[in-house]
Amino acid sequence: MDLTELSLVELREKLRSGETTSVAATKAMLARIVDVDNAVKSYICVTDERALAQAAAADKRRADGDDSPLLGVPIGV
Repeated sequence: MDLTELSLVELREKLRSGETTSVAATKAMLARIVDVDNAVKSYICVTDERALAQAAAADKRRADGDDSPLLGVPIGV
């Protein structure tokens, strides 16, 4: 399963079901950025460590019962 090919709704459901984690999704997205951003030039700044720390915090919140709609879904701005 390629996490970077899922829609937001599909990824949210996989996070909710425990089929994947926010850390795994974030790592997949960061790897995709490395693979294609030299050609696309869509990111000015990528904060890998911060993104992974936030993903780990989201996974902990989910494990503690939080089920916010976008909790753990990586988003690039």
